[in-house]
Amino acid sequence: MLLTTDEQTTVTIATMESSQAEVEANIFFNYEEAVIIDAELFDHTDSPTDTTHHAMLLYGGLGENIGLVRQLKVMPGDTIKMEVFAKYYQEENPGDLSNLINTIGAQLATGGSFLGAESGALGSSVPWADLTRSGVNYTVPEAYLNFMVFDKDFQLISAKTGFEQISSAAQET
Repeated sequence: MLLTTDEQTTVTIATMESSQAEVEANIFFNYEEAVIIDAELFDHTDSPTDTTHHAMLLYGGLGENIGLVRQLKVMPGDTIKMEVFAKYYQEENPGDLSNLINTIGAQLATGGSFLGAESGALGSSVPWADLTRSGVNYTVPEAYLNFMVFDKDFQLISAKTGFEQISSAAQET
């Protein structure tokens, strides 16, 4: 048996860029169903070697509201840092999507593109009904980094399970 105190760091980033698609699809669940746009405004992981500006686009509608999923096996003492980057438009009239449509349309007109396929439907039963929505800020979109922790017997550890909602800092005007 070998015991060590050496720290090891693993960094996994979903760039959504075509050059990384094969690798990322093997790391992240739901990658194949992602709606990907080519829009510099939304690209947070731009690489100097990529000429595209891909990002995942999520809507509030059915089948387009679940992002990528990453599953990790961790051991006692491990530290996990999770981040999600988001941008959104908050119109004066929430039903008016003309600015967002115009922005995306402008990207398409200048050579941008939509990639991806229609997202598949997920099952409707949620076995973790005890998760509450306390702490939700209804003045920003209900978009979250969700995390669930299970023990070695795959029992949910509710005290270590939760979500972080995006903040108003993600708003584009």
